[in-house]
Amino acid sequence: LKPIPVIWPSHGYDYFDQRDDSVEAGKAFQKIVEEFENIKDTIKRFPAKSVMAHSMGNRVLRFAAIAKVKFDNIFMVAADVPYDLFHADYKERNKKGAEANGVAICNMLSNKKKGKVYVLYSERDLALIGSAIIKEARLGKTGAGTEEELDDKVKDLVVSYDCKDFVSRFSIGHNYQFEEFACKYYEDKYKSIDDANS
Repeated sequence: LKPIPVIWPSHGYDYFDQRDDSVEAGKAFQKIVEEFENIKDTIKRFPAKSVMAHSMGNRVLRFAAIAKVKFDNIFMVAADVPYDLFHADYKERNKKGAEANGVAICNMLSNKKKGKVYVLYSERDLALIGSAIIKEARLGKTGAGTEEELDDKVKDLVVSYDCKDFVSRFSIGHNYQFEEFACKYYEDKYKSIDDANS
């Protein structure tokens, strides 16, 4: 695995500013990919690629989600996005940002028979409690939902991975994206794609 960090711009540590900035960063990425052919050509040079988004980075991913950019696997870790993003009734109940939903994220998979969207979550994530109070329950605390709740278009594409047993009770339980267990999980899923392609 060769990670390439992608840092999105924000005004600093103010939560509300970051929420606004993450949406604009996602839309800006979408616009850049749509308008500049050389960006698309550069992305295509990587024959195998997955993406991992942590916390509010998943808001960037959500609003950047366009089918023109493809990934083998998508890892949503401690995601600070609505808990019901992949639910069948999400679009009906949400007017604002309704198009930036779980179906759009799943459409970024390069091969839906092999790749998945992996939602790493923990009910011990204390950082997402504040976000839930301000808005609503968060995906990174609940997982994607039951099979009955999921949209038919994503049922075979989304996997929830409960990380609570790996997250220390004595920590805020939010920044586990680079913990050994998480990295092993990414690598195992990457290898499963690689083995399928060989």
